[in-house]
Amino acid sequence: MFPSNPYEKYKKNSIESISPGEVIVKLFEGCYKFLENAKSEMVKGNKLEANKYILKAEDILVELIDSLNFDYDISNQIYIMYNYMYMELVKITINQNIESLEKITDMVHEYAKTWKEANHLDRIEKHSYNGDRSYI
Repeated sequence: MFPSNPYEKYKKNSIESISPGEVIVKLFEGCYKFLENAKSEMVKGNKLEANKYILKAEDILVELIDSLNFDYDISNQIYIMYNYMYMELVKITINQNIESLEKITDMVHEYAKTWKEANHLDRIEKHSYNGDRSYI
């Protein structure tokens, strides 16, 4: 039997070892990429291709909504924003309004940056904390 592909092994390990915060960052980055592709296709007049990318972005938003833990009050506020973006994308697939798409793309980009920063700060806090409840 041949050894497994080292790249595939690396990819599998990197996916399995990322934190929940990093998963959210990657989802938003993917959503942003799909929306940028949708904008590009919409400008070219390729409605079907644009809609394909918008649907992928919608799928990511559904995953993000499904992952919310409503035991925390902030989840309700996050839900409202995620749902708003999702519903706007549904409208965009119908009316092909590029200005609306740009607005949602900008929102997704801001969320990606915010989650990336929050994840970074969380990692710093976890690594600077030692067992006696004092910070290094």
